[in-house]
Amino acid sequence: MPATDRPHGAPAGLDHTGPDPESAGRFYAALFGWPHPPGGVALHPGAGAHAAWTVAFTTPDAAATARTVHRAGGTVHRCTPDERGRPAALCTDPTGAVFAVRQTGAPFRLPWTELHTPDTAAARTFYRTVFDWQQHDLRAERGGCTVLRPVGGGPEDGHGAIVQLPAHQAADGIRPHWLPYFAVLDADAAAERAVRLGGSVRMTGRPVPGLGRLARLTDPYGAAFAVIAADRPGGARPPGCSGPVGRP
Repeated sequence: MPATDRPHGAPAGLDHTGPDPESAGRFYAALFGWPHPPGGVALHPGAGAHAAWTVAFTTPDAAATARTVHRAGGTVHRCTPDERGRPAALCTDPTGAVFAVRQTGAPFRLPWTELHTPDTAAARTFYRTVFDWQQHDLRAERGGCTVLRPVGGGPEDGHGAIVQLPAHQAADGIRPHWLPYFAVLDADAAAERAVRLGGSVRMTGRPVPGLGRLARLTDPYGAAFAVIAADRPGGARPPGCSGPVGRP
């Protein structure tokens, strides 16, 4: 099988699945100014009443990674080509979070993504087995997260984190999930605009030292996502941030 030259386990794309992909597309176009979804981002119809974002990660061999997911205790729902015919698999980790793997070398930049799960220890073990991610525990420094980097990556190559899902959120029905972040110029303005467009705010804007200001949101169809604005142009930026407003 052809291999990708992208790091194993780096973000490879985003899929939004929901009951009304056309309306979802209009929401994000109005929110971020997209004339059309950026490369690597796709909106699909789904059978459920609620929408969700699925983060895909790069693999040199989708079938082999799917087998590793199964051996590590995850679930492989399907192993079929994506909309461009590239080998891919849809999976769930042992803590219940859905993710995908995609065999692609296409460039894709995602400012940040977080796994919110009630069992961070199980998640760290699982993803280390599947992607061999480097993991740097910042729980004592930043209130609870493990930063993730592809194999061989340095401090600036971090692409996400594993975060504890609070018990009260789990009790409220929030399931383990991967949360994608989009780059914006003003996180508070983006949150206000999302509400005007029919979305809701899960967490109001707050600063993250060295990164910027972020807000966690939900679109009108139930899909959770977040926005982050860098502290200053050319200064400290979210790991992997590409810069343009609303672009991965």
